[in-house]
Amino acid sequence: MKHYILIIFLVCSVTFGLNADFLEIRCDQPILIRNDHVGNEWVFDFQVGKERFPFDEAVQIEVPGKIRLQFSATEIDKYSDFGRKDLEIDIFSLNLNQEYFSEIDVVVIEDRGRYAGNRAAWRFTVYYTRWEGLPS
Repeated sequence: MKHYILIIFLVCSVTFGLNADFLEIRCDQPILIRNDHVGNEWVFDFQVGKERFPFDEAVQIEVPGKIRLQFSATEIDKYSDFGRKDLEIDIFSLNLNQEYFSEIDVVVIEDRGRYAGNRAAWRFTVYYTRWEGLPS
């Protein structure tokens, strides 16, 4: 009897391991909402943990449950200012093969000089789909 339970456990473990959940993520180029003398040149990041991803292509990430996406806008300057905002997604709250989207506003505050305290705001739009196994 103990052998049957072990075999069933091993079969279930292998079966569920093959059907891992993935999140396909893609982002539009951020849109400037407002800029009150904060800067003219910018760099945008989208990352999961310490890994950065490009905005112009979809990425697939294996997700065990919840995932935190981080969006940031950085002014290119001698003394760069930056803003950052997180989006947390619980993959099990999403239907399979259905596309979702979120809009995230990232605010950058100038912290030096005569424009200190002024703000710039960027809107990031992210699209995400839950897949069982890798999407084709």
